[in-house]
Amino acid sequence: MTKGIDAAKRNIRMQASDLVIKPPSRKPPGPISKFIVGRLIPLCLIIGGIGVIIGGSLEYARAAEVARWPATEGRIEGLEQKESPGSDGFFVIAYSYSVDYEKYSGEYTETEIEDYRAIMNRHPDKRKVDVFYNPADPSISVLKTTPDIETKLTPIIGLAFSLVGGLMFIFIPRWLP
Repeated sequence: MTKGIDAAKRNIRMQASDLVIKPPSRKPPGPISKFIVGRLIPLCLIIGGIGVIIGGSLEYARAAEVARWPATEGRIEGLEQKESPGSDGFFVIAYSYSVDYEKYSGEYTETEIEDYRAIMNRHPDKRKVDVFYNPADPSISVLKTTPDIETKLTPIIGLAFSLVGGLMFIFIPRWLP
């Protein structure tokens, strides 16, 4: 009987020793991992951010140029709401206008219902609309001259990506063992 008790005590001791938790041994990251995390990803963020800054700035400059275009009265020829998967759809406004007795036509696509309503509410007639045209080429026209919020935010988002990439480029290699 004492043999059974001694064997049980040994099993308990062995089980108690099995409960000791040892931290896992971690190998430091290799040179390829250090290069990818410490240099390659940050450089991609920096270069991508600079590209977004440049593209957004060019789009914003174009929007500022359009804001200076002259306006003429146009006529709405057709309105159509189109469905788009994953969104509320978009609106297409077909319009015509004349500059120096020459007739032109265009289409304007709007994704925001508020902007669509603002365009439609500018004239009580609902068939007339202000058309802003390029004085150098009157066949190029728009119905809205103010830049969208996306156009205004794009350079800021690019700057944020570049800053995060720059900080990663500086600090991650210092933190890696």
